[in-house]
Amino acid sequence: MKKNQSQSVTGQWPVLVTKQGNLEGEIASLHYIVEYSKDISFLGADEVQRAQGIQWKTYAHKLIEKPNTVGGLLGWDHIHQDEMKDLSNKEKKIFLGLEAHIKDKDFFVGSSLTLSDFLIFTYVRLYFVLSFNKDIRSKVYPKLTKWFDKLANHNALIEFFGVTKLNSVPQKLFKQLSSTGEALFEEKEKEDAKHAKKAHEEKKPKKEKADDASDSDEDKKKEAKKPNPVDLLPPSQVVLDSWKRVFMNAENRSEVLDKLFLDIEPGAYSFWKIEYDKLPEEGKEFVSTKNQVSYFLNQVEKARKHSFAIYGVYGTEGNYTSRGMFLLRGTQILQEFTDYEGFEYYKRTALDHTQDQQFIKDYYLNSEAGGVVDGEPVLEVHFFN
Repeated sequence: MKKNQSQSVTGQWPVLVTKQGNLEGEIASLHYIVEYSKDISFLGADEVQRAQGIQWKTYAHKLIEKPNTVGGLLGWDHIHQDEMKDLSNKEKKIFLGLEAHIKDKDFFVGSSLTLSDFLIFTYVRLYFVLSFNKDIRSKVYPKLTKWFDKLANHNALIEFFGVTKLNSVPQKLFKQLSSTGEALFEEKEKEDAKHAKKAHEEKKPKKEKADDASDSDEDKKKEAKKPNPVDLLPPSQVVLDSWKRVFMNAENRSEVLDKLFLDIEPGAYSFWKIEYDKLPEEGKEFVSTKNQVSYFLNQVEKARKHSFAIYGVYGTEGNYTSRGMFLLRGTQILQEFTDYEGFEYYKRTALDHTQDQQFIKDYYLNSEAGGVVDGEPVLEVHFFN
């Protein structure tokens, strides 16, 4: 493939040069490559699915046609703030179409991954990374987010993009610079805002200003960050940070766990077995399962302060599972886990540290490959501390 647009009649790239002629754009080029490889099922199981694949890839491709809001956020496209709203409304209609289609499906075409899923993921990825905060993902596009998270865990996409990190605050419009180094539009926007504010304040009665100030204070209180429930728990005689160091440096870790079981006060800590609920086609490859482990631990990174776990890959060739044992502060799953949208795909089982001691110890004491935990061989596990 070549990125040389001089070879493109339509202005699309890449250009795939073949003996039969050139193919322009990634959709046509990748269709040819898949058909040439004889693995046509990757396009869809039958003629209808393959046609549906073209339909949805073409539809989603509109999101990357210039100009677009992602280009404005990154400074690729010169877009005024006023234009961003119109573009955003146009793109929202496309996303709502994708959401409506995927709402009762696991994949865009058929019952397994196809080229459509991979290409559409590349089209929407930066919107999820830069534009969509948690509320938008969970309330406006919940099914699309569920599909996106599954794709983000795929080995091929992790290898190509790295771990996809979702944002909590949308990216602001890139301040584009002119050749003189001055921010385009910035001075005009400041001046317009200054005049608008002055005109508004001249018309507004003093009492209304006071009321507005009161309302503003109230809004700020509502927006104040809610405390983490863990921080509201009474102190425990088990100081987690200190205990982690004792456990990791102990020659006899079994004794350290035995003492922990005795020292835990009611309501202070809980043990959980957490396991990824894989689809039938998942868990076939060790590397992809290992990458899924890394992706999960990266998403719940903030939970380290209030947890201690051993988590990784268990199983046999062609049947790999990612799971582990977590010690959590309090009696509930931590907020840092539930904040991760993809956590709905994880099975979690609460354990009783007075009744399930041996089961808990089996996990924490088997950190080397070759051991057997919960009926499956240990392949590669990590402490999350």
